[in-house]
Amino acid sequence: MMGALAGLAGCVEAPEQTGAEIYAAYCAACHGPGGRGEGIIAAELPVGPPDLTRLAAENGGVFPT
Repeated sequence: MMGALAGLAGCVEAPEQTGAEIYAAYCAACHGPGGRGEGIIAAELPVGPPDLTRLAAENGGVFPT
């Protein structure tokens, strides 16, 4: 019975995450809550994270993909 339940667990979709939730989970530690490169671990990195608010301005007005 437990094996069947474990198998079914793999069929359940994960809840959708918003962009803000994904950013908070994977990006904010380096880039900071405002995206300016002031995250809590930014000072510990060998190369500082870029200011995401300036990416388009520094790439001819286009946000790079």
